[in-house]
Amino acid sequence: MNRRVGLLIMFTALWIASGVACGPSVSSLNARKSSVRTLNKTLNSSAADQRAAKRYSKSLKDGSSPWFALGKTGLHRAMKDFLPYRFQGKHLSKKRLKGEFSFTSPSNVKIHSGNRITYRVKFTAKKVKVNLKGIFGATKSDARKVKEALEGGGTLDVEITPYIDGKKKNIILAGKCYRVKLNKRNTSSHRDYLKDGINSKFFKFPRRLPLPKSLSVIKPRLITTPNHLVVIGSK
Repeated sequence: MNRRVGLLIMFTALWIASGVACGPSVSSLNARKSSVRTLNKTLNSSAADQRAAKRYSKSLKDGSSPWFALGKTGLHRAMKDFLPYRFQGKHLSKKRLKGEFSFTSPSNVKIHSGNRITYRVKFTAKKVKVNLKGIFGATKSDARKVKEALEGGGTLDVEITPYIDGKKKNIILAGKCYRVKLNKRNTSSHRDYLKDGINSKFFKFPRRLPLPKSLSVIKPRLITTPNHLVVIGSK
């Protein structure tokens, strides 16, 4: 697996493997119905998404359309199966950074209306070497402070926006790290240094995952409720 793709697709393995849903429990069904009611009030996306939400709500009652859904627990489990995620500092900056980095301990998984998923991971770093030579005004002291900030570890908040392309053949995953918190030397310049590096190397371009033929033939639409990520097919 391309390791840069990993952060974007780690939550999809369990979801794709789960298959088309059928016969959910009463409590699960009630939770989904509640989510749909909330979705219909808060969804501000396209008319197609709203039609898909109505189709999902109807299908929960009469099974008129094929669907499957993955909740926060399933996403968290998939992340835990994937992590820890380890990489070398050169993947963030080939010229200026060396060391051993890792992402661990996923938490705070949230599914938002409007096709957004957010979560938090811890990051650690060791054996860090920082090279700021050639940067105007940068000193050895600055390099030492960056090293201390990175080796102190911290947390990353990540947002994923999943959707299905117009040809109904691929899941598109767009992601970004939108917040960094450092345990040491938590300055805006140090946070931005790490956030910009992560976004540039891991989340620069959306990723494309082919849909299984069994899903593409149902002309699926991907939507999110406050509790579930849902793929709903046409009639």
